[in-house]
Order: sequence, then C-alpha cells, then structure tokens
Amino acid sequence: MLPYLIIAVVLIALIIGSYTDFKCREVPDYVSYSLIIACFGLTILHSILAHDVWFLLTGIISFLIIYGLAYLLFLTGQWGGGDAKILMGLGAGLANVPSLPWFAPRTAIPLLGTPPFLVTFFINLLFVGALYGIAWCIYLIVKNHQQFIEQCTHFLTKNIYFKIIHPLLAGALLITIVVLQSPLPFLLLLLIFFILPYLWLSLKIIEESCMIHHVAPAQLTEGDWIVEDIVVDKKYITGPKELGVSREQIKQLLHYKKIGKIRTIKIKVGIPFVPAFLIAVVVSLVMGNIAAVMLTMI
Repeated sequence: MLPYLIIAVVLIALIIGSYTDFKCREVPDYVSYSLIIACFGLTILHSILAHDVWFLLTGIISFLIIYGLAYLLFLTGQWGGGDAKILMGLGAGLANVPSLPWFAPRTAIPLLGTPPFLVTFFINLLFVGALYGIAWCIYLIVKNHQQFIEQCTHFLTKNIYFKIIHPLLAGALLITIVVLQSPLPFLLLLLIFFILPYLWLSLKIIEESCMIHHVAPAQLTEGDWIVEDIVVDKKYITGPKELGVSREQIKQLLHYKKIGKIRTIKIKVGIPFVPAFLIAVVVSLVMGNIAAVMLTMI
C-alpha cells in the first residue's frame, strides 16, 4: 500500500509544481517542502509499523545523496532552487518504492536484474530530460526567431573562430581525408568536429537571444538569476555569484528604482524542468525502464 501512497503524493506534487513552473518559472517552497515532509512522514510511519529501521535509513541515505547532486547542479547554475528541492523530495520518497508488478518484466536489465524504481526514474530522466530540453529549445527558437537569427549573424560574422579558423581547419581535414583515402574514421572525426562547435554555438545563442530578459525590479522574484553585477553608487547590490536574488536585495533594487538610479535588471530565465520530472515518473510507471526496453529490442 505504501508505494501507491508515495506515488500518489509524488504525482500530486509534480503536477502542481509543473503548473507553477510553467506559469511563473518558480516552484513554491510549500510544494517542494510538502513533498519532502510527506515522503519522510510516510517512510517513518511504515518503518515504525513494520519495525524496519533499514526502511527509514534507505530513505535518509537516498535523500542525502540526491541532496548533494541537486546542490551541485544548483551551484553550477544548471537548475534553480525549486528543481533541486523537488529532486530531493523524489529521492526521499522513491527510494523505497519497489519495481511495481505491472511493469516489472520491462524493467529488468541484462546481468543487473530489476533495479529499484528510483534507479528506473533516473535512467528514464536522462532520456526524457534530453528530449524535453531539445523540444523546449526548438520552441524558444521558433518563438524568438528574429532575435535568434540576429544573434546567429552576429556570432558567425564577428567570431574569428567561426569566420576564419573553423573553415580553414575543416578544409585541411577534408583534404587529409581525400589524400589518405581512408574516409570512415576521418569522416566521423569531421562530423564531430563540425557538430560540437555549432552545438555549443546554438546553446549560447539560445541563451543570449531567448533566455536573457530585461525586467523591472518589481517583476523580480526571489531566486531569479541575475546576469550582470548591479552596482549603485559604488555599492555592490547583487550579481551572478549570488546564485539567485534574495528578498532583501529585491527591496534594495525597488528603492533604487524609486529614486531613479535603476531602470531594469538583466536576468536569465531557465527552462521549466519540473515537467520533465513528471514525464519521467509517468514513463517509469507506464513503460518501465527505457534502457531495458531498448536493450530487449536489439
């Protein structure tokens, strides 16, 4: 019965979190903290009733491991605080959820057997997260196509690597392929050589043209990522190293806006990633382990 209760709690929290993440790019603390408290509460209750201390220890260990991972992703600016706290809640809750019976045959990995539901979730999150990120980037490009084209033109014409060095190196590599007449390994190298720089360029352009916005201080919310240092009268207020603007800093910015010393703030708006967590959980429930399914098809 416990696995079904935890799955229900997780799904409710992720549905609410996905809605708020889409709507205002923020996951309220009451959602993430409620998820953590509810999952730990159910774990403690089961541990007491079943006289199983290991059940509780598993939840704590899983929470601490994922806390470290989530905090690292937060510090490196890959995720916001809301995403990190939701992931911690999932670690606390899903650690003791077994591979549920209706999809267990589709979760077994050769030589490794059937992994716990939490492992299945993370494996699926790798696939779902990648596809979700690509889809969201395409959406941003279509929505902001004019700015994207302008940034592309700027990078390709002003950046000396893409304007001069990259074409010369590509030409030299192509000549090498023709002269050596051993195309396959060099062709793969050529493809990688071409794809990686333009992949990096695409991500950089998407960030610059689609994810950077100028907003008034009144539009800021706690945790927003500030792109540039904000200094007023030689006094540092906030900046990128803060890993999110605080309520006190927002009050200061509102004051300086009121007296005319600040107009807008440059912030970075991230991809709402909580929906990817929700999709990964649903996929895990419906399909099982994507990696295991793919291996059985080979």
